[in-house]
Amino acid sequence: MAKRKVWAERPFCFQQGFAARLRGSHLRLRRAGIPLAGEKPQRRPGPGFDFLGYKEYEPGDDLRFLDVHKLASSPRWLVRQFEATAHDPLLIMLDHASSSYFGSAGRALYKAQLAVNLACSVSLLAALDGVGSHFGLIGGGKDHRDRQQTHRIHWLPTPLNREVDYFRALGAFVDWHILALEEQDLIGRRAHAQALWRELPPALPRNHLIVVSDFWYPWEGEGELAATLQQLAHRFRNVYLFQVLAPEEWEPRDWPEESWSVHDAEDPENEKTGWTISARMEDYRVAAQTHCRRIRDLSWAHGIHYQRLEAPTDPEAQQRLVLKTLAGLQLGY
Repeated sequence: MAKRKVWAERPFCFQQGFAARLRGSHLRLRRAGIPLAGEKPQRRPGPGFDFLGYKEYEPGDDLRFLDVHKLASSPRWLVRQFEATAHDPLLIMLDHASSSYFGSAGRALYKAQLAVNLACSVSLLAALDGVGSHFGLIGGGKDHRDRQQTHRIHWLPTPLNREVDYFRALGAFVDWHILALEEQDLIGRRAHAQALWRELPPALPRNHLIVVSDFWYPWEGEGELAATLQQLAHRFRNVYLFQVLAPEEWEPRDWPEESWSVHDAEDPENEKTGWTISARMEDYRVAAQTHCRRIRDLSWAHGIHYQRLEAPTDPEAQQRLVLKTLAGLQLGY
């Protein structure tokens, strides 16, 4: 029987050491053009970034994967070239659809920061146990086309129309094998991100899937969502769904009476999402919480671990939330 690594059962010195590594890992996103301490800007051609709209990138080398043993002590993004195999038991999927930017003015990145920090912390914790991970991205083709043409997410509310280094940060963590699969079959050819759920790379029965997303997907009814979760539960030994939301997505307080809903902000021209345009705040609150409860109930029905996380704006509070989440995560390698 596979052993389970439980955070609470680890020695206190290990917990403290991991927290120190997490603090020094520079996983927080940063605005474009702002280097890390001691970093000299430089540009090198990097394969794989052309389909993201980036033909070159600043920090790092080929290929894009974290060297977790050097990350904490370095002021730069470190990557290493490696031979990906099907034997690494962790597959970690990060959402980078347009809704990942959603948040109130001045807080748009906290949701994305928490998602990246959580996903990379899981990988770091596993790597300290000698277990490898593969990273993949979830995102729709429309997002990439619009970003490549305008370098902005122009359909989001005006206060959020600002350039961020989100793509480049996520690119540093992507396993090139999964990236190639997306480039061939999905990116730019499918309208909705859920196509990726049906075409995940073949997984061995012992593999584990970790998905970090806000799950604002236009599912065509409860049946499609249930079928997708059932497929994931069948293909992987354990599935963990972490739903990362901005606080105002779950409990809006400061919105005007007439406001865009999350899906409206993503694509105001698409009325097939089932979300009412110019919805009232209370209508949105009920719809959002019903949507989240439906994902939770269906996940539990299929034996899938589900947890909803609200992204705090304070970096220390965000770190505490990541560590608390890791404490309840049980992975049998």
